[in-house]
Amino acid sequence: LSCLILCLICSILPCLILRLICWILPCLILRLVCWILSCLMVRLICWILSCLMVRLIC
Repeated sequence: LSCLILCLICSILPCLILRLICWILPCLILRLVCWILSCLMVRLICWILSCLMVRLIC
């Protein structure tokens, strides 16, 4: 359970924060590119890292 919750938190939080930052950016093209790239990349990296670390601890 704790592993799943951590992975969920880790995949949602950075994405939401980056989405907010990118939303504030004035340029529509930058906003779109930033939103898609940062969200996907950070979610993937964070999810993999947190899951691996938690699995080792668990």
